[in-house]
Amino acid sequence: MNTNDNPYLHMEVTAGFAKVDESKARPASVYITLLRDEDMIAYTRHARYNSTTKKYIVQSDLRMQMKEQINGDYNLLLHIDDPRAMNAVVKNLGSF
Repeated sequence: MNTNDNPYLHMEVTAGFAKVDESKARPASVYITLLRDEDMIAYTRHARYNSTTKKYIVQSDLRMQMKEQINGDYNLLLHIDDPRAMNAVVKNLGSF
């Protein structure tokens, strides 16, 4: 990834507990991590919940978040955490 080329990140995520009242179905935390393989520099961005679309939204201007502007391959990981869940969910969405 070159942080100067197309530096904007936008994701929409639907996440929730099944078979639970809708008011209690949302997980406590949804966020992404950009992780570089070689030196393990991690950048984290938390999602905000949009009650109209019922989705979590992650937006980031990578030029502002990654001040060092270290280019290279980063893995994009999606994290969904909640103290009620037996396990946290971590999904590798690939690299760029």
